[in-house]
Amino acid sequence: MVYSNLEDFVTEIHRKIGILTPNEIDMQMIADSLNIKPHFWDESSQATESASEHWIFINEILSLVEQWQDFGHELCHVLQYAGNQHNLPLKFRLYQEV
Repeated sequence: MVYSNLEDFVTEIHRKIGILTPNEIDMQMIADSLNIKPHFWDESSQATESASEHWIFINEILSLVEQWQDFGHELCHVLQYAGNQHNLPLKFRLYQEV
């Protein structure tokens, strides 16, 4: 079976943090293992970095499924996109959000 680059990336992260089966997948455990601080709030979900600390803010009003989707999306920003995304051209920032 051939996997996409993203699937390979996720599989490698799971392996590195010791996730071997789907029932071991836990948002807090993933965040702790990657030294990311999750926070739930009533604003839109986003990721940020401050003083070399990474934060993922998840909208607490969303369903659990939507929170997982936002967590995965924001985690990708933390792990794959370095620097201040606001310095990038608008079209490239929008492309990353797809």
